[in-house]
Amino acid sequence: MPIRPKHTFGKAQPAAPGPFIGRKDLIALFEQALAVPGQAARPVIVFYGVGGIGKTSLRRRLVALADSRPDTIPVVLDFQVGSYRTPGAALFALRRTLGKEHKVKFPSFDIAYAAFWEKTHPGSRLAEEESGLLKTSDDIAQIVGSLGVTSVVQMVPKLAIVVSKGSGSLREWWRRRGSQELKRLPELESAEIAERLPMFWAADLKDHLTRHPASVVVFIDAYEKLGEGARTEAGLAERDRWVREWVAHLPDVLCVVSGRERLIWGDSEPEWNQRLDQHLVSGLTDDEVEQFLAFAGINDPDVREVVSEASLGVPLYLNLALETWRDIRLGRKREPVAPDFGQNPQELFSRFVGHLPRNEIEALKVLAVPRFWTDALAEQLMVEFRTGFSIAALRGLPQLPFISPGPLPETWTMNRLVRACLSDRTPPEFRVRVHRYVFDYYARKLEDTRLLAISDDSWQLLTEASHHARYALKSREFGSWVLTATTPFAADETRMLLVPLYQQVIKVIEVGPEPEPAALAQLRERMARLMA
Repeated sequence: MPIRPKHTFGKAQPAAPGPFIGRKDLIALFEQALAVPGQAARPVIVFYGVGGIGKTSLRRRLVALADSRPDTIPVVLDFQVGSYRTPGAALFALRRTLGKEHKVKFPSFDIAYAAFWEKTHPGSRLAEEESGLLKTSDDIAQIVGSLGVTSVVQMVPKLAIVVSKGSGSLREWWRRRGSQELKRLPELESAEIAERLPMFWAADLKDHLTRHPASVVVFIDAYEKLGEGARTEAGLAERDRWVREWVAHLPDVLCVVSGRERLIWGDSEPEWNQRLDQHLVSGLTDDEVEQFLAFAGINDPDVREVVSEASLGVPLYLNLALETWRDIRLGRKREPVAPDFGQNPQELFSRFVGHLPRNEIEALKVLAVPRFWTDALAEQLMVEFRTGFSIAALRGLPQLPFISPGPLPETWTMNRLVRACLSDRTPPEFRVRVHRYVFDYYARKLEDTRLLAISDDSWQLLTEASHHARYALKSREFGSWVLTATTPFAADETRMLLVPLYQQVIKVIEVGPEPEPAALAQLRERMARLMA
């Protein structure tokens, strides 16, 4: 297929995304938080999950829901926009939106922001400030015009004189709080002003809401982008310190955060645990996937089955499948068939783990091979395959939204679709090496228990060792090992559990490149004796 750009001039408008399905429980808890009285402390709702799981679609639905209420003001801060990851730019963008759409005035913040900009751009005039503060803020323009100067820092000491000639709202602001809030501004360094910008912004919003009661909802999207490049949790905590400061100033404002991982604010400040309300955004249920495909008009049962099975309920996958379906019908002028689907596009890989450091991705490629793992196995794998991922850092992996508790106590497992995406980008020979290592790990443990009574643990070791032997050993070795390893189990009262294992091994050897007649005969003989 030729390389094609995603966007071209004259191209028709992109097709609308698939329908919004499900998430009723998450919408309900948002509505419940929205119903909390305005003066009560509101939670910080956190929706986290892998990229493509539908967090942004959910956020858009919640924004529309909040916007439909006459007494509610929704505002969005999207960290996908790189310039919004600093406090000055982020808060000014929100201030501009609230000022333009809801007539909220930010006199203290505007002056503090202007002073910050001047101190970080020495020699420049305020009129050159990129975001257009003079045009956005009537108060700043009024003050500068009255003094006939362009330096906010120099004019702060003279504000009492200036505001006395200004509008009534400006005089009222100065009398009630401006004179106190800005008293120390001229003596502060630029970094000190930056630290206080959330305070000035919050004070202005609170003042507005006192005079014009309303419920404000702040939506923060792509929160993980704020931590890009931070190598440690301490580095991340430093990056988002201003966000925590800002939210702390706004206990009666509902904040909804979307990101790929849980917020760890409570690790350094346990008090946050009382306010954080964190929820994993999982894949859609089978019924919801069927609803999606029905609404999208995909009616071919074979196509529906392939897409449903491969998607694991991930909305991004479903939307990519819908895009493929539309492209084939409209662009290639034919009906899509099942083989057109079922692959794992590069976009899925990028969304799932593309934001992670390289050494962490390499560690996840290794951990994608076993069906589940313990901390002890993970530590050995990190050392054996030299991923560059520290053993100490393994403790943080369960915080990833696609890592969850495994089938056994103290084990962990990986989301199947993430596992598939990682496997697709791992050389087959490397995967065989990992299978071999994990097989040896379980086989040794099984050997160590040979003198003990057969137990559930023994069966689990045999099951996992057999699974990895299938990929790590040649047919002859596989059959020989199974015959030897299962001998102690044949005399146990639970021996009938060997039948499905023998059936699977026989099938693998029969279709393998090196059929082993002797091993096949022995396996069939043992299975016949068990079933006699």
